[in-house]
Amino acid sequence: MIRIIGAGNSLITGLQGAGKSHFIMSQIVEILTDNELQVYLVNVDGVKINNPNLHIVDSSFSWVKDAPDNSVIIYDEAGMIDRFNNSNSRINSSEDVQRLTMARHQGKTIVFVAQDSSIVHPAVRKLLTRHFHFSNPYNDKEQTHCFVFPQVQDRLDGQNKYWQNNAIEEFKHPLDPDIFPLYKSVDDGANHIKKKQVNKKAQRAMRVAIACAVLIIPAIFIALYFGYSYVNDVWGSKTDQETVEQKGDTSDLSPVTAIQTPIATQVPEGYIDDQNEQYMRARRIYVKRLPPIMM
Repeated sequence: MIRIIGAGNSLITGLQGAGKSHFIMSQIVEILTDNELQVYLVNVDGVKINNPNLHIVDSSFSWVKDAPDNSVIIYDEAGMIDRFNNSNSRINSSEDVQRLTMARHQGKTIVFVAQDSSIVHPAVRKLLTRHFHFSNPYNDKEQTHCFVFPQVQDRLDGQNKYWQNNAIEEFKHPLDPDIFPLYKSVDDGANHIKKKQVNKKAQRAMRVAIACAVLIIPAIFIALYFGYSYVNDVWGSKTDQETVEQKGDTSDLSPVTAIQTPIATQVPEGYIDDQNEQYMRARRIYVKRLPPIMM
């Protein structure tokens, strides 16, 4: 499982409903369970975790001045905090920004959370070593997808997906239903309407694939059937012809077998008359050659 502990100072982004708050709360639960670190959650209301190591503080909390060593400081909605936002292009002189490179020497992990990286000050973005971006375009209620980058990505939009190639890791974060009651994602009295969306492009592709299967598979069976019938007819006729030829060929048979094997023949017309005439001619010649005494 991916953890923010050990990742260095990082940025977590994702549009509303992408699952970033769920991921953060699940990370906090894990940190409080497995470690003795102090966790400071900044700019968040409605957290229902009772643990002496978890502290809910306001946006004025300074990780440099107020946080002890070996602690985790999470600034939620960092774009709404003046010293971290990108409301102007001036060089940020806040100590909380300038000393980000020194946080690890005190065992501190700083995490910034925003819907988009562009609303965070450029100086902050430059000094972060990990960027977790959550994406859940179809409002999947069971899991969300996260891309991990070694540096903050400035442009992460849904139209062009080329930025995904820069990710050094991807993972699915399960949306454990036990985590949702631990924090408030909407204001009291507001209705949270979130319906699972359908990937219409994938749905159309599936329909086309099913239609092709319905048409092609029967066609294949029909082609195989007629092909088999044709081959069977051709080879069957050839086999029958060879059988007849073998039955009529007696050249290799012995005399006895040849005599015993009836062969249907057709005598040419006039053949017998010619044979009789030749016989009579031969007889007359023979008689003429006999001596007179024998006459």
